[in-house]
Amino acid sequence: MEIENSNCFYKVQQEDVKALLQDGYGPLLIFDKDFMYYHVLNDVCSDYKHDIYVYENDQQLNAYFYRFLNQNQLDTPVLFMIHQGHVVGHMYFDNQTDKEIYKTYVQLLRHIKEDF
Repeated sequence: MEIENSNCFYKVQQEDVKALLQDGYGPLLIFDKDFMYYHVLNDVCSDYKHDIYVYENDQQLNAYFYRFLNQNQLDTPVLFMIHQGHVVGHMYFDNQTDKEIYKTYVQLLRHIKEDF
């Protein structure tokens, strides 16, 4: 996986995510090193509560994201924008409220996953 704009950072907003998907960017990967897995948003109607696909850990992908996050000294989670196979930008949750909402949501996803 290649990074084209490694210094392109934005705060995550749900509207921004939908706009990116509508503009043809995707899939969008949300990676959280605290929880050690990532979500893939690959549909225009995806948001933080619906139609999220949870994937099992991929060691190579996890290593890639860890390296990126550590190099940039970023807190997690970070959303990576993919376009035609390349990482073209990144978004991050930059305040405590965003992070708490996200972590609560991830815990909910884990329970849903366990039910299957």
